[in-house]
Amino acid sequence: MVLKIDMVIDDYRKYCILAARVLGLSLVISLLLLFGWCEISYSDDSLPAGSEFLVNKYGKILKELEKSPSAVPFYLESSVSKSASHVDIYGTIEYPFNMVINELQLPINWCDILLLHFKVRACTYKKMKDTWLLTIYNVDKSSDPLEDADQLEFEYHILAQQPG
Repeated sequence: MVLKIDMVIDDYRKYCILAARVLGLSLVISLLLLFGWCEISYSDDSLPAGSEFLVNKYGKILKELEKSPSAVPFYLESSVSKSASHVDIYGTIEYPFNMVINELQLPINWCDILLLHFKVRACTYKKMKDTWLLTIYNVDKSSDPLEDADQLEFEYHILAQQPG
């Protein structure tokens, strides 16, 4: 199953991709986390092949996942260029896929995920006509007060969800 989430920021279309595949009892999940300072370089024609991509990736990072010090094993890849930062997080989650996919359709749960990043101080959401509006409050330093945070607004809606 592939879930594609479209976010619109200042008239530029960015993509946040969630691709998942059930492997035995574990769910391998890839979150391309999009923050206001990141550019995701995927377009509709260049998206990874969903579950096939993850099965291959899982095989490549299995040893790293096994060494993860976290209670929920994860592996992080990141890169930085002059104009963009790119972060991929992979992990195994011991929950049924339907439960996970249903939870990720709720904006409050995306706020929980985004708050894991040390620069995100707060996240709020509200229902609009056909979409949800997520507001992220981003700080330069984790010690900065919320009043100094940059406010980033994302329109959140599911574009496609299909078996993969």
